[in-house]
This record gives sequence, structure tokens and C-alpha cells, in this order.
Amino acid sequence: MSSANQNENKTVNANAKQSVNVLYLGMAHDIMAPLLLVPDLDVLYVMNSLDEEYGSWEDHKRIIRETLKQGDDKNIAANFWFDELAKQYAPKNKEWKNVHTLAGPSEILSDEDTPTSECLTGSNTYNKFCYDKSVWKLRFLYNGKERQLIYYYNYNYAQYEWPSEIQNIKYYVWNGAYSWESMMEYPDEVKLREMTMERAAPEAYVFALSFNHTQFPEHMVIYNSHDRYGTEVAKMKLNFSDPDWWKKNYRGGRRGDRKRSNKKPTRNHRVLKKRTRKYRR
Repeated sequence: MSSANQNENKTVNANAKQSVNVLYLGMAHDIMAPLLLVPDLDVLYVMNSLDEEYGSWEDHKRIIRETLKQGDDKNIAANFWFDELAKQYAPKNKEWKNVHTLAGPSEILSDEDTPTSECLTGSNTYNKFCYDKSVWKLRFLYNGKERQLIYYYNYNYAQYEWPSEIQNIKYYVWNGAYSWESMMEYPDEVKLREMTMERAAPEAYVFALSFNHTQFPEHMVIYNSHDRYGTEVAKMKLNFSDPDWWKKNYRGGRRGDRKRSNKKPTRNHRVLKKRTRKYRR
């Protein structure tokens, strides 16, 4: 290999290592959370098991596009088609009418959806879904920086090898359908643990909902489309040095299973909560 090609490869590898990659398991249409939690993200990978009770795939894509273009979640605040409970309570509680904002609107640069019938499970189905390699790729300009969303929207991330392009993940976001609690409840899902460890960056963190991860060291509140009242999120640095890292890293538990920590909120908690007030109108 020539010295020119070697230098080119080194540059490509260096850029790949510097890229801030985020993986959100079970995101649905919550595009706001990763952008608020990781403002400098470059690539947002998503693996999701589509549940049409919460809207079709076209509905999910529409909401994500509109949220990015508008820079807020007004479209969700006005349409509670995905939550029958919200339909009942929205007229009675003004909090449900809150509009939360991002740093600004985004410009969509490219939009490519590639559905496929190449199912990893062959002719079998799991939990009524056939998990496949269907992927939606959306490039957009947000807050002066080009980002990319790579969304595998019908994928069994708990039991199968992850797509090869998902690498060097600095932040795992488990705020949606998946949480660390799920890993504890289903210890036989070895592939998920293997992939989490194998695809992580040298320094990796996880975000999860505070209510069942109460003793994670950092806690914060963001105002996003996931929760009209503000979403309480916990953060922890991952440590894979122990073979049982997935048990020992987990310091939460269901509400009531463990005594809630009496520690005062960290400075990061207070600062982020103060800063994110601007996202709430």
C-alpha cells in the first residue's frame, strides 16, 4: 500500500474515532431527547421494534421530520393519536399543551428509506414482528452541524447481532421501550450484553429514566416530546472490566424495590435543569 493511501486510511480512522455516536434503543419518535442530552452528536443510531398501536411507521417518520423542521414538538402536543390516556387528560391539564423546543429548526439534507424483506429470523416471527434490515437514513443540519439519523425500525436488538455499521458508541440512550431493568429481567439475552460491550467506545455512558435507575450518579431533567411534564433522566459511565458488569453497573431497581437515594442532586443536575427551562414555553 502506498504512503498516500496509508495516510488517507489513518485520516478516515481518526475521523471515525472522533465521531460522537449515539445509540437509542426503542426510540419511537423521540428525536428530541438525544439532541438535548448529547448536543454534539454526529450520528444517531436507532434500533426499534415498531408497535403500530402507537402509530404506523409513516406516522413515526412524519413526526420526526416535523419536529426537526420546526425545532419543537408542537405537532405532538396537538395530536394525541398515539396515547388514548393522553386524549382523556389533555383537555383537563394545561401541561399537556406545553411546547418544547430544540436549539432551533433543522434543514433536511437527504432522506432515504430502504425497506427489505431480508429477515434475520427467516420465516419465523418474534412477538408478531419479523425483524429485518429495513433502515431509514436521514441527514440534517441542526444547530450549525450536519448530523445523521440511521434508524433500523424493525430490529430485534436483544437477540441478534447488531448491524455492522453500529460501532464506537459513546452514549447509549435507554429512555424508551428499553431500559437496563429489561437486561436484568431477561438474563438469557446474552447477545444484547455482548453487543453493548463490543460496540462501545473506549469511554462510554448510558442514559436511562431516573425512576427505575435512581442511584445512577447524575440526574437531570429535559423537556422533550417523551413527557409533557419534563423527563427525568439518569446518567452513568459504563465499566466493562468485570465479567458481571451488567449486574454490577446497574444500581437502580424498580420504584419501591430499593430505598431511594438520599443524595442531593449533583451540580450537573441543577445546572442542566436550569438550562433546559428555555425548552419549555
